[in-house]
Amino acid sequence: MALRQQVAAELQRRGYRGRHGTLGLPLDEDFSYVVVIGSVSQRSDVVAPGVGLCCVPVEGLLVDLGVVPALESPLEFRTTVGANVGYVLGEGYRSFQPPASVGDVIETIDAGLHVLDAYRSVPGVAVGIDAVGGAASYPGASYARVVACHLAGDAQGMERALERARVEYLRYPDDEIAATFREFERRLSARRS
Repeated sequence: MALRQQVAAELQRRGYRGRHGTLGLPLDEDFSYVVVIGSVSQRSDVVAPGVGLCCVPVEGLLVDLGVVPALESPLEFRTTVGANVGYVLGEGYRSFQPPASVGDVIETIDAGLHVLDAYRSVPGVAVGIDAVGGAASYPGASYARVVACHLAGDAQGMERALERARVEYLRYPDDEIAATFREFERRLSARRS
């Protein structure tokens, strides 16, 4: 069995579930751990795990505001804040291949998830996106930062997050990314009124 498959089997033994190489472990009604290992059907024996937190309130509002589609299955998880485990640990990009053991990979994943526990609150999500190396470059991180600040009642933080998002998403004002952001901002403004 390839290293990636062994890591997936160990995570599943611990209660993680998922598909398409993304496994989640619900922690409470608002948060799940997320581990991205890539498709277990890949023949590659290289594993570069991503670790993260899925924040249900943030992800739910992102769906309501039209930023992301609803997940189709309870076996699907999104990363709200996270990155490659090496970045989360402050060490730079990390990958594993034999002779690394399943225990080596799992121990590193656990260490990364432990770091993310500090951001396991709605206000913490916005902080974590900026504090965790690589997290701000995750797709949708700017949207998640805005929504987390909104849900936390941090009006000043939300305005700062919106300004950062405008710089990122309105760079090319006539493209689809800019149109999506303008619609997000319109819907968020209507919700705040």
